[in-house]
Amino acid sequence: MRSQGGQESKIQDLEEFRIFVLENQHETQGKIAELWGNNLTQQNVSYASQKLGITRKKNVWLSGKR
Repeated sequence: MRSQGGQESKIQDLEEFRIFVLENQHETQGKIAELWGNNLTQQNVSYASQKLGITRKKNVWLSGKR
């Protein structure tokens, strides 16, 4: 898959990658890149996740007075 005038994506099968990310959702993007292989970087994972509509929101619990 090619983006506009850029290099070919390191992630050839986005559906397979989507399943992989959801199975490893507790991992960081950097760790997902390492586990996927293919010289993937954290930025590649971020871009592909954005294209797939995968987001991760952290719940932040604040202690003390409100």
